[in-house]
Amino acid sequence: MREEVVGHSRILDFLERIVKSERMPHALLFSGKRGIGKFKVATLLAMMYLCKTRDACGSCKSCKSIGKGVHEDFKVVFVPDKKKNISIEDIRELKEWTYVGASSGGKVAIIDDAHLMSIEAANAFLKTLEEPPIGTVFVLVTPSPYKLPQTIVSRCLNVRFQPLTKEDIERICEIKGVSGLKRKLCLMSGSMTFLDYEDKTISKAFEIVDRFERGDYNLLAMLDDLKDEALMELVLFMIRYRLNKRLKEERDKKLMDVHKELTYLEKMFYWSNVSYSSLFEYLFLKVVL
Repeated sequence: MREEVVGHSRILDFLERIVKSERMPHALLFSGKRGIGKFKVATLLAMMYLCKTRDACGSCKSCKSIGKGVHEDFKVVFVPDKKKNISIEDIRELKEWTYVGASSGGKVAIIDDAHLMSIEAANAFLKTLEEPPIGTVFVLVTPSPYKLPQTIVSRCLNVRFQPLTKEDIERICEIKGVSGLKRKLCLMSGSMTFLDYEDKTISKAFEIVDRFERGDYNLLAMLDDLKDEALMELVLFMIRYRLNKRLKEERDKKLMDVHKELTYLEKMFYWSNVSYSSLFEYLFLKVVL
């Protein structure tokens, strides 16, 4: 199964060693940018830990069940909407699950986007970490470890994932048959974050950002398109990418002002329910005027 993971060979070697050493920590924190394979490695770690051979063979009943997400000793906690939180109820359910007897001698729970735990949920999870159930391993996966309470971070073995290399991205794109603007976007982001986005959404994002850079006022007539969350996320990413590229070459006041406004808009986009088209119109008028 290891061959299905592109990159991160040093981390995989390290995880194999600690699993086979029988000194598995009760909690690990996988951090690094989105779309680089942290969750996939966490799932592979679960296979290693629960596999009878401790080798993630991929062919035993345990490995196959984890691959299908139906293993009774493997659990994933996540929220489908990134603007919502992992609730205290989610953590209570997780805690109850940990105390049900393990059929395979251990349990693995992955908390995806762990930084989305509410304050109440984080406090409840901390109590579980302070008295961890024997044989249970928690893997917290997040692109934003600084948003987690330090009391939780300090109780985890921290595993920092490096961005995928250009060669890694190219290899994944070849394997998955990704080409055109989507391939270009993957290379721009240094990740596979946008792999599942529709081609027409990506094409529209490139068009909007190109016209944004030209200061094309006709762009304001397209604001209705920006009601789509995926499109707005792409547009903000691409503006940020191009801005950062320019900031490496020059740091004039206007660019720094755009940087400040864009940071404000990104925060509003991810943490509020404000109209996306209003956000973009605000940024456009600030930049052009």
